[in-house]
Formats: sequence, structure tokens, C-alpha cells
Amino acid sequence: MAEISGRKCVVCGSSLSGRQRSFCSLGCKNRYTNYHHQSYAKQLERARINKSRLVGMKGGKCMHCGYARNFAALEFHHRDASSKSFQLDARTLANRQWSEIEIEAEKCDLLCSNCHAETHNPEAVVDATGEPSRSATLMISNQVAGSMRSSRPFGSSVSR
Repeated sequence: MAEISGRKCVVCGSSLSGRQRSFCSLGCKNRYTNYHHQSYAKQLERARINKSRLVGMKGGKCMHCGYARNFAALEFHHRDASSKSFQLDARTLANRQWSEIEIEAEKCDLLCSNCHAETHNPEAVVDATGEPSRSATLMISNQVAGSMRSSRPFGSSVSR
């Protein structure tokens, strides 16, 4: 096949010929694709870009308190948990189609980490002295008791 005037494979640098435009082989194309689309660093980059876009679409600040200093502290809270198709975390933001992400984001409010925690745990309040309220103390003791009931002592085995 005729060599294309000075064109080289973007991966290995071999001369291209015929209909080849960027890659000399399927192996080079796969190597390039795997690095540029499937590497962890590239996924993180896509996730950050997409989260930044979503945060901007949602107003760029917490809908409850107005916090807007660090977008890593901003989270998406599903108003109705039963309508939740998937969570809007880094993996989802990096690997789902933008149209799917936009549809899911419409079901969410943008909250800072503190407001999100308070939304999910309204009973865990602190009183004016800085001490946990009675309801918060009861909630914590119930959680501890529940976790102790579900745990097995060390060395015990599970028969199957």
C-alpha cells in the first residue's frame, strides 16, 4: 500500500498507509483508546468536569445555606429517594451519558455536606450548650446497640 505523505501512527510512530489516518493497527488504536478513555486519571478528569457543569447548572451553591467555597463539598440530594435511578458520584459522572446525568440531576437539590447530613438526620441536633440533644443521644445509643447486635465476636465462624 502507498504510504500517506509523512503521516505517522499517533501511538508507535510507524508510517501509515492506505486508508489509515491515525493508527497503524487495531492494537495501537486500542492502546490509545484505553489510555485516553479508560484510565483512572481520565475518569477523574471527566468526573470533575461533569460535576463542575452540574454544579453550575444548579446555581453553584448550597440551596439551603449558600455555601460555595469548594465544589468537592457540594453534593446532590435526591428529593424523592424512590425516584432515584442512580447516584451522582464520580464514577457515574465519568462514565454515563450526559443526557442521563442531566435527567437524574433534575431530581436533585444541590447541598453542602453539612446541610446534606442534616437533611438525612434531622434528629441529630446539638443544643445551645454544644451537647447532643436528648433525641440525638438516643439515636446514637440505638445505632451503637444495633451495630453491636449485628457483629460477631472474633474467631467465630459462619456455617454455610
